[in-house]
Formats: sequence, structure tokens, C-alpha cells
Amino acid sequence: MGDQGRTDPGPPPDEGRGGERRCPPWCVVAHDPARGEDDWLHQSEPLTLADGVQARLVMSIDPTTGEEDGPYVLVGDEQLTPAEAERLGIELTALAARARRPQDPREEL
Repeated sequence: MGDQGRTDPGPPPDEGRGGERRCPPWCVVAHDPARGEDDWLHQSEPLTLADGVQARLVMSIDPTTGEEDGPYVLVGDEQLTPAEAERLGIELTALAARARRPQDPREEL
């Protein structure tokens, strides 16, 4: 028996060679380093919005250098920074709150 003939399978897909985590905790992608650059993209579960538009977190991390691009929030084809997405959520919440208030007949539209 023994370990003769075995090759090192490498680190788990969410860790680099040094054991450092290279996959964000929200990522749901089954990574395969054999895919090269295509494997650098990390994605969260999608959140389906109105009319089937999806939002999700995305980020790329170069597994060699550790250089990060993101995270961003994709809403449909629109890429938002987390701060922009948070602001959008606040504005949508305010808009919905206004819709719940009874309209004062003296107010102009």
C-alpha cells in the first residue's frame, strides 16, 4: 500500500495553495481550476426581481495574485457597487412607503 503513485490533488476549490481562502463565503459556483480564467468569477445565488430580472453578487479573484475585482451587484445587465445597490434599495423602499400613504387631495401630483 502506501502513497506511492498518488499525485497531490491540490487544495479544495475554495482555497489557494497556501490554504488561504480565495472564494467569498457567498459564492455558490462549483469551481474547476482547469477552466483557467473562466474559473475566476464568483457568483451568489440569484435573487429574482420583477419580470424575471435577476440580481446577484459577483466578483473575480485572480487565483495566482489574489487581485480582486468587486464585489459588484449585478441587476440584470447593470453592474452596481455595493453602495450603489444599497442606495437603490433605500430609494425603492422610500418609493414603496410613499405609495402606502393615503394621498392628500390637496397635494398636486
